[in-house]
Amino acid sequence: MSFLKIGGRTENGLAKGVSVDYNGRFIPSNVYQAILTGDTPTILDNERKKIKSKYIDSELSLENDISDWTRNANGTIETDSIIKEDGDYSIKFSTSEYTNFFNAYVEFANPMDFTDYSHVRLWMQVDDVDITDRIVFMFMCNDPEDYFYISARAFYTRKFSETTEITLSKSVFSTHGSPSWSDVHKLCIQMRSTENHSMVVRMQNIRMVKQKPKNGKMILRFDDGLSSVYDLAMPILRGYGVPATCHVLPEYSLSGQRSEAPSYGGTESMSLEELKYLHSLGWTISSHTWMHKGFGSDANGHYCQAFNDLKATQAWLINNGFGGGYRSHVFGNHSRTIETEKASQDIFVVDSNSDGYGDTLDTLPWGGNSIIHTYCDEMTLDQLKDLVDKTASEKRLCIPFFHRFKNTESDTTEMYIETFKEFIKYGVHKDNFDFMTMDDLLDCTSVAMR
Repeated sequence: MSFLKIGGRTENGLAKGVSVDYNGRFIPSNVYQAILTGDTPTILDNERKKIKSKYIDSELSLENDISDWTRNANGTIETDSIIKEDGDYSIKFSTSEYTNFFNAYVEFANPMDFTDYSHVRLWMQVDDVDITDRIVFMFMCNDPEDYFYISARAFYTRKFSETTEITLSKSVFSTHGSPSWSDVHKLCIQMRSTENHSMVVRMQNIRMVKQKPKNGKMILRFDDGLSSVYDLAMPILRGYGVPATCHVLPEYSLSGQRSEAPSYGGTESMSLEELKYLHSLGWTISSHTWMHKGFGSDANGHYCQAFNDLKATQAWLINNGFGGGYRSHVFGNHSRTIETEKASQDIFVVDSNSDGYGDTLDTLPWGGNSIIHTYCDEMTLDQLKDLVDKTASEKRLCIPFFHRFKNTESDTTEMYIETFKEFIKYGVHKDNFDFMTMDDLLDCTSVAMR
């Protein structure tokens, strides 16, 4: 029998916490060991591919053969002999040690009409990046002054330590001049590395994709499972028939009572029964770690602590009947590192963190920079309405997140409940816009697909 130690606490360099077995039963044990079954990575990978396939209408592969690309003298293009995906070799772009621009481009035999395509998808990895390095994707029209472009700097930091599939909505591209998606002549990759520093970018399977859903989608996210969500926000959402997603802390969601959660100076958390009532209303109840603690360094490392914590949290969600909520997770900022993100992605189908680069939502058409994560506790009503408008007009996926609510209007980090009510009312009556839950998204339900 293998056991998990959870809680993320250390004392005198030793891990402390609560021991449970893989069914979530609490037991006395000093064993601290993280175990991945041999089938787990395959199961997660297959689940992500299955979800993605339901959202993708069609794909148009762009020119990926190395012979199709042209470059200038400030770098090289070659077939990569090591890194590959789906049995095909990737294209390796390498800058010289110059500050000059390295431009590599493929010119289409005939102008391309990308009007009906909503996203650009590609596999990518970046080596030897520096904070001042530049990678820009450009779709160029007949006039070289007319092009769409986006800087990769926002999403290549940390994300590309391993191979990564990137999905970018056309809506996140900036424009220069007066470009048109109906008249694209070139795809250009522009790179510039710092002096005395080279950079390598590997790319593969560059393609345009069509997105099935036509409406903008919003997943209301509540972190920590705090009692004011139940007392103030839930009645409003129930009245409008709007479900939400609540990321909870099992340590504080006790049966038969509320308890003091650690965030926000000891705010009261919901009881287990209250969470189950939210679930009966169609809410997704998901992971936010066992007790909202950071993962300190010990002999087993950050990864092991996070893995054990999250595996136990997942078991708790399953044992308490929270539907598909065991598939998704989100960290608090203080406990998110490269190691802990890796642990999360080894357990959950979706790691929906708020930084835009550390999540696995890029397995869906809205991934990468096409997803909107935003902290909303201190937003005004006008700002919240603008968020709805942007989500609807750009057909993006938006995940606004809240923590606790208040009955009085004052200058604090709590959301005024009347502001929240007007925000929900505005969204319910917005055209081309849907509220949904994380389970809706992962289950590809009718509301998620329309």
